[in-house]
Amino acid sequence: MHGWLPEAGTDAYAAFERVASSYETSQYVQFQEEELDAKLQSGQPLTADEQQMFTDIHAIKEFLSHWPTQLTDHGLKTMRDSIQPGQVAPVQERSLLYAIQGSQDPQSCDSCH
Repeated sequence: MHGWLPEAGTDAYAAFERVASSYETSQYVQFQEEELDAKLQSGQPLTADEQQMFTDIHAIKEFLSHWPTQLTDHGLKTMRDSIQPGQVAPVQERSLLYAIQGSQDPQSCDSCH
């Protein structure tokens, strides 16, 4: 299970669904921004697909600027909600290892809202 999740219904969620199914892909897709910028600077219009890619790249970049560590509040809440009450699960974030515990009440995770 991954804890680096954009919340459903956000621009970032839609962008990741369309063009970047992994963290690595989200890094790669950003390189296309330079190509699209060059096309715009030369006065050429973007196709509908290129415009969507350009929009998606900006949504992904904004998401990455807010959540650079691959763990989001929404992802942490999703993980906590998926484990049984009282069960403990390890979570690795970069070189750190944490433990999270499933709660009796999903609303009790104050930092996850």
